[in-house]
Amino acid sequence: ACLVGSEMCIRDRWYPWGRNMGASYPGLPATMALFYSILNALGIRIVLPQGLHPLSSDPLYNFCILFPVIMGTLTCIVMYFLGKDIGGKEVGLLSALFLALNGSYISRTALGFCDDETVGILGILLFIFFFLRSIEPERSIRANAIYAVAAGLSLGYIFASWGASRYALGMALLFVFVLILLRRYTSRLLLSYSITFGISLFITINIPALGFRFLTEATTLVVFGLFLLLCLLEATRYIKTPKRKAMLVIGFLAFGAILLFALSWLGIIRPLGDKFISVINPIQRLFIPLIESVQEHRPSAWGSFYYDFGIGILFIPVGLFFAAQNPTNRNLFLIIFGLTSVYFAGSMV
Repeated sequence: ACLVGSEMCIRDRWYPWGRNMGASYPGLPATMALFYSILNALGIRIVLPQGLHPLSSDPLYNFCILFPVIMGTLTCIVMYFLGKDIGGKEVGLLSALFLALNGSYISRTALGFCDDETVGILGILLFIFFFLRSIEPERSIRANAIYAVAAGLSLGYIFASWGASRYALGMALLFVFVLILLRRYTSRLLLSYSITFGISLFITINIPALGFRFLTEATTLVVFGLFLLLCLLEATRYIKTPKRKAMLVIGFLAFGAILLFALSWLGIIRPLGDKFISVINPIQRLFIPLIESVQEHRPSAWGSFYYDFGIGILFIPVGLFFAAQNPTNRNLFLIIFGLTSVYFAGSMV
């Protein structure tokens, strides 16, 4: 039964039906090819008895069936290290346990489910892990830069693998903006931000499905705007007189307003896709029948939260409360992560 179901999942990507990769995200097939090449070099070939399925003698096909399970296992390991960074080994073990037992995640990493979530969730957790380490003041500048490079590669990997990469991008931008509002700006933040988003956007423009037009999308322009704001904050640290600081801020705001107006007037700014807008504003979905007609685009019922999380859902408000009691940078990120994920999970099932 697993083999028959898996054939339906990956049939649209399998020879001879094929797929136009120029319009697809290359992250998933590239990862599968890399892992298969490694196993093949080690002499590990997965071959099943021929009587089970016509393709059971094909080791590549069999590997693709097992691939989601492998990625699910690796993701639980990454979840452990992320939890360990935040609250120690106990938190890491519980985090990995909750993820391993989560019904929704199991359904997205089942045998043969070769879809973007198998690598996308791993990429998001890696990005969070490396990005939070890249802004830690306790580490050396060299260590911060190395972790920022890893965060940029992780975010670029998400861009190359999953359309939901915009969530990881938006969450990071919101986090940096909150740090600015709370007056927690540091030069390390500018360094990490520049390296992380510079590398990730460089990867993005080399993906045929996204290309240079991704740089003109509304969310991407926020990346550039926030970068200019960080540069402004860095510049004000070296200006002593309040008058010059005020002139610099006014000039920056005027330049930003003129630039935004010019880009809008020229039609360069590309809005988010209707699907992404409808997640942010569910009411918008009522006016887009194509999106409204898809079952997985429906709003979530409260019962579905308990069905997917079980008793773990009780830890969400408790965790947010204790994170707010100790608002470190990591806990601020957890609060943003928790609130936005609950909102979007409720907006679209």
